Amino acid sequence: IATSITGNGRVGYSDSGRTHGQGFAYNGLSLLYESSLLIGNSSTRVSNNARSGSDGSYDEHFIKRVHVKKVANQKAAFEGRSEFDDSGNTNPLNIYVKHSQIAYAVAPNDTYTIVKYQVKNVGSGQLDGLYIGLFTDFDVSNNGATDITSYDATNRMGYIYGQAGGSPYVGVKLLSKDAQPAYSASGYDVSFVLGQGPYSIPVNDSVEVAFAFIGGDSLDDIQSSASAAQQQYSQSPTIPIQPSNVELKDAYPNPSDGYSNLDFSLPAPGQTSIILYSILGKPVKEVLNENLQSGWH
Repeated sequence: IATSITGNGRVGYSDSGRTHGQGFAYNGLSLLYESSLLIGNSSTRVSNNARSGSDGSYDEHFIKRVHVKKVANQKAAFEGRSEFDDSGNTNPLNIYVKHSQIAYAVAPNDTYTIVKYQVKNVGSGQLDGLYIGLFTDFDVSNNGATDITSYDATNRMGYIYGQAGGSPYVGVKLLSKDAQPAYSASGYDVSFVLGQGPYSIPVNDSVEVAFAFIGGDSLDDIQSSASAAQQQYSQSPTIPIQPSNVELKDAYPNPSDGYSNLDFSLPAPGQTSIILYSILGKPVKEVLNENLQSGWH
């Protein structure tokens, strides 16, 4: 398989015009039209970068905060990470997402990629009734006009194949298991949403949701790959890995209008102070002086 990691919640392509990225290809066949992360807790409070209407317009809610970078992974052929938030939404959930994507080069793990999202509540109140999922539109036969979608409840996998036969099978499998799966499909030129929830996320807390994008020649093929992906995911660490030193991210949004967020990591618990300085180097305000646990804040 071949695909691309992005820094804005999309999978395969970073832009709505599908000009930046490899999509999702199996045996050299490009099979993905569109895929985007969806996060929401009501019909009026959803953050995504997917199509938003029949006019062909797209939402652009997820804004890149840390560009895609490759990280070392001794067990995989490739791992990339990125970070983004939903500051592009006029009714934001106030979330910060750390994204990881992993691919393998050796069978039986070379027919899927694992996609992880760690979603952190950076707002001022608890997020309740939250669902996290992926909207995916594959086109595997006749530009999608004769595609069929179905759901494998045992593997918690939505998949698409060609009605006439002879086409590849592609699927998205839910790997994380800490909430109930949710699947919804739409008709002609089929697409589906696969996700998980509902979650309640306290302020400064986070959850991880993970998926596998799978390609194969038959339903048996992608079911076998789904089992292999589940085994790999169960052995992999959550993201981010515990920091080995103090790390301070850039403030966001920047420029800001009234408030700004600042993410930082601590390798060990201890008294922590954050002081704002002017451009002249003079202290302006101490915004934090607390005893904090290790990890991300």
